[in-house]
Amino acid sequence: MATSAAAASGSGAAFLWKKRATDQPTELIMFYAKRKDMCQQMEPLMREVEKDVGKRIVRFDAGKMINYELLVHLDDKDECGGLPYYYNRATHRAICGATTYDNLLTWAEGGMSKLRAPPPISKKYREEMRAKMIEENVYDPPIKETGLKGRILRKLNKLKFQGQGQMVQ
Repeated sequence: MATSAAAASGSGAAFLWKKRATDQPTELIMFYAKRKDMCQQMEPLMREVEKDVGKRIVRFDAGKMINYELLVHLDDKDECGGLPYYYNRATHRAICGATTYDNLLTWAEGGMSKLRAPPPISKKYREEMRAKMIEENVYDPPIKETGLKGRILRKLNKLKFQGQGQMVQ
């Protein structure tokens, strides 16, 4: 435990590592939110990686204040700011957001994983999201105008859509 970044820093966050001590110490940590779809979608992939590597990934609910404080401490440079958030205590490497099996496996094995390596989006998921956005009035269909006016309207529509997407996150 003393080799962890929190314990070495001498900060109050070292208490969090001790508070989380289990019978079998782990180096792999994942922060999640119960209501976040990406976190739930990553669960089967994480179980597969745990089985393949033979190590347990400890899951912390970021909705609990003590877990959130640990998350903020580990993501001190604000490289991620989102969930799920994976942290390897042995290598001090992190993964931000949903990721691929290969990247998660590399991370769990202590290799050079990528901070961001999102999984490919399926056509079905893309269509479901578009339907949901239309239903919630966040997506405007393409504009049928041509020429300069059409280009300007399409650009404004794109900026509006991006802004709305950022507000949702």
